[in-house]
Amino acid sequence: MLRIFLFGYYGYGNFGDEILLSCSIELLKKICGDPKIHILLPRKSHPFENNPKVSRLNLPGIVLNILKSDLVVGGGGGIFQDETSLRSFLYYSFIVFTALILRKDVILLCHGIGPLRRKLSRWMMRKILSSRHVYPILRDEVSYRYCRMISKNAVLSVDLLVLKRLETPRKMNRNTGKISMILRKIPKDMEDFTKILASIGVSEIDLLVFFPNMDYGTNRKLQEDLREKFKVRILMNHEDLVESVMTSRFVMTERLHGAILSTLVGTPFISNLRIKKINRFFRDYLGRCDFDDAIDLFDTITKLEDFNFDEYRERKLVDWEKKKKDLMKKLTEILKKVENKR
Repeated sequence: MLRIFLFGYYGYGNFGDEILLSCSIELLKKICGDPKIHILLPRKSHPFENNPKVSRLNLPGIVLNILKSDLVVGGGGGIFQDETSLRSFLYYSFIVFTALILRKDVILLCHGIGPLRRKLSRWMMRKILSSRHVYPILRDEVSYRYCRMISKNAVLSVDLLVLKRLETPRKMNRNTGKISMILRKIPKDMEDFTKILASIGVSEIDLLVFFPNMDYGTNRKLQEDLREKFKVRILMNHEDLVESVMTSRFVMTERLHGAILSTLVGTPFISNLRIKKINRFFRDYLGRCDFDDAIDLFDTITKLEDFNFDEYRERKLVDWEKKKKDLMKKLTEILKKVENKR
């Protein structure tokens, strides 16, 4: 039985990260049969009760689990960046360096790399990627091109959320008065912001909290600012988030997984031009603007109304399906190499 140590930003209730965890486990089981997967988590209680847990704060326990593992897997996301936290970047780099010192193969499964603002971070990332025991599987072309300069093992793929099975998308009712927002900060000009939404017939707004620890306070304040003109709900339950996106006229998002989810279920979205993760993944998409620029926002909403989103979505799904097949093939090759070393 193959023993795998799986790490990521899991266990904090974040919509995207919890899906990345479930998709990582499903994918590894599909290819490996019945591996024993040890998961890095902040606490012992978690839905994946059948999988052994490793505390994030137990460094000796982490080292011991890596030592006993046949393979170390970073299960998706954008954890190798220092824009939000250098400490977090150093933590995940420690896990990879420990694995390499202990002569373990490491798969960075459907990751986005960067931004890397600091010289130390860039040096450490180059060291990680230069190892022949590291297999970077990247979710966007920018990350892939960067990694390919350093690692011959780099492969372009998709975000793990694309693997998630969701309900068949409904035909969108473009006359609905409800939209969903997935925001990390409050727009600067709230007066013009609300006038624009009211002028296009919006009467209901769902505020979707993908990162409870980081975004809930912002959304509570946003609810107070919006409730004078709109019916406003704050949603955090994962099933409610998906349902809201599926039933909205369009989605405004500052989270990458909000944009991917919208595409999967067939709902047009507008993303904040300042969010690099989304720009990388949807480089060919029309619906991007600066949420702090009311004129830009209004112009983008107007263009989106005339945009054939269904056609765009079909092109993306075809591309993602091909990359999913390539991902399965590449993972199978890597895991065969690991099995042969045992």
